[in-house]
Amino acid sequence: MNIIIQEIYKANKEKEKDLQILLTKLLFSSVQEEGCVCFEVYQSDEDTAEFLVYTEFKDKEALSAHEESFHINMFNTKSQELVAKKEVLPTL
Repeated sequence: MNIIIQEIYKANKEKEKDLQILLTKLLFSSVQEEGCVCFEVYQSDEDTAEFLVYTEFKDKEALSAHEESFHINMFNTKSQELVAKKEVLPTL
């Protein structure tokens, strides 16, 4: 069964563009992973500092490989100075 994760990121003031670039780089790296079914990034129309990241992986092993990848570790490090708030949405 596929694993779906939805996260909302709120950028620090005046860091919206930097976070958008970082998320785009993460998207391009993640979609190349064998176990990545879907990886999408949406920017809110109402609040340009808010981003929704929708990810879908084919199984737990694929998600684990993603979480241990160089690009996700790079994202986690660089995003610390850009993100004011991160929320993981519950899955159904």
